[in-house]
Amino acid sequence: MVTLYGIPNCDTVKKTLTYFKEKNIPVSFHNFKTEGISAEKLEEWFSAASINKVVNKASSTYKGLDEAARKALEEPHSAIPVIQEHTSVIKRPIVEARGKTLVGFKKDEYDEIFG
Repeated sequence: MVTLYGIPNCDTVKKTLTYFKEKNIPVSFHNFKTEGISAEKLEEWFSAASINKVVNKASSTYKGLDEAARKALEEPHSAIPVIQEHTSVIKRPIVEARGKTLVGFKKDEYDEIFG
């Protein structure tokens, strides 16, 4: 099963959902804007992909944070509460499938994994 984490109005999330639909791959969608995200899940992502890939420093949410919050996003233990409060700072989408955690949408990478 493929689990896609994101927000429904994100263009990259839409593109990723379309990719899976075209490949007839069922997807479980987790809207972290409305459903939130657990500390445990964030720790898994940091371990699998690194905090620097999970946090989207180019996002308007990140740019709108004060200096203390941006500094907190440098370390996993201090980043978790900031991310849980500002979920739009998470790079989208995050896909869990076939034992992998994929951050963002890269068609070539997806083609390699999903055929």
